[in-house]
Amino acid sequence: LFPSKMTPSQFYSDYFEKKPLHIPNNENDDDTKTNGTRLSNILSKKEIEHRISHNAFIYGRDINITNYTQSPTTKIRRRVTIDPGPTLATPQQVWDHFSQGCSIRLLRPQKHDDVVLSLLSLLELEFGCGVGANAYLTPRGNQGFAPHYDDVDVFILQLEGRKKWSVYEPVDKLPRASSRDFRRDDLPPKVLDVVLEEGDVLYMPRGSIHEAETVDDVDHSLHLTVSFMQNWCWADL
Repeated sequence: LFPSKMTPSQFYSDYFEKKPLHIPNNENDDDTKTNGTRLSNILSKKEIEHRISHNAFIYGRDINITNYTQSPTTKIRRRVTIDPGPTLATPQQVWDHFSQGCSIRLLRPQKHDDVVLSLLSLLELEFGCGVGANAYLTPRGNQGFAPHYDDVDVFILQLEGRKKWSVYEPVDKLPRASSRDFRRDDLPPKVLDVVLEEGDVLYMPRGSIHEAETVDDVDHSLHLTVSFMQNWCWADL
């Protein structure tokens, strides 16, 4: 919640499992300079390039290539996963797709990053449940996923670049399963429209229909999605 002045008790009473919350990095102007890089040690595009080059990343296990594109036959935009199967993701394949507008999703980056692992461990102590993460790298002016909702609460940590997020009214309250992809004309009214800057954080309860697109005036966007509260209620005991 830092650098906002919101207390944990206020977060739990007013937002947790209730509604989205945007926590800007520069909410307090006096702290802007000192907090400008508060998330900069977590992950970077340069580190991702290094890891793809020096680790055996397998499609579907460690990495996905996705795009939100218009079907040539139906003219309807839909999400497409371009993974060729459970094979080795070579750097040339990955970055060729990226240069063509595709998004890169790193699955469980904590396997290769002690900083991310430490962050998740601290959050597990706070929330008392398992906490996971994926990282999303998207080039300028592109979107990797269709509007949808998930079965987990999430914190979005904007690490590099800028990304526009649209959050819509939930159609299911705290669902226990993720949704199908929504078509544009099926979307309910928006409840939040925000551009995340580097260092910003966005909280969304499970069931929040959302989509995100990298803005045109940056080279790329990189964010870490921290997920928790999956099937974690009295009914699961």
